Amino acid sequence: MRNTIGQRLAIMAVLALVPAAAWAQETDLGDAPTPVAAEDPQALHVNVEVLAGLGYAAPLHDSGSATSSPKLTFGTLLTARSGMLRAGLSLDVVAALFGTTVNHAGVVIGAIHDFEAPFRVELLGEGGIAYYSNVGHDLFVQSVNGPSSTSLPYLGARLGASWRFGPARSGLVGVWLSAQSDLYTRTLEQDVTTCLLGCSTAHQRETLGGISAMASVRLGFAP
Repeated sequence: MRNTIGQRLAIMAVLALVPAAAWAQETDLGDAPTPVAAEDPQALHVNVEVLAGLGYAAPLHDSGSATSSPKLTFGTLLTARSGMLRAGLSLDVVAALFGTTVNHAGVVIGAIHDFEAPFRVELLGEGGIAYYSNVGHDLFVQSVNGPSSTSLPYLGARLGASWRFGPARSGLVGVWLSAQSDLYTRTLEQDVTTCLLGCSTAHQRETLGGISAMASVRLGFAP
């Protein structure tokens, strides 16, 4: 009799434990984090950025004295990334309301490195054409007789840091530090008429070329 009662109690205990174990297994599976798919190292990602900041354009020399000063800069980057390699096109404008504007249009190529998400650093080399325009013009300049624009080849580099956000961390905000150096200089000779309480005309030589530097805030889409 006692054995029969003991057997019944053992069977009831087993029946009670089976659903509890099944429930625990379902709970564990439900709480398990969804695995994140690893990035395909061969996948191609298109990156688009806009930039704004301050820049120092290559000096302009008039009788040996530098006349450059910090100016507003704007730019854009259109690149493709595969793994750690990034390459594409860049355009930077060092603009002046009155005076010389410098446009850098070129090709960029370099490497990126993702630190602990969502931080990324990039080092890019670049080369292209620096286009100088509105040379010799200023607030009180009435006319410029002679060439007022020219182009020079340049090489440079830029170092960037960014914080990625949004769905799949495809948005970014960060900074660029960049420098460009013209490969040679060119001199423009002009007759410039300036009017301020009367007008006067002077012959001047503007030597273009040198080093430009920029610090920019960046915002873009970069998966």
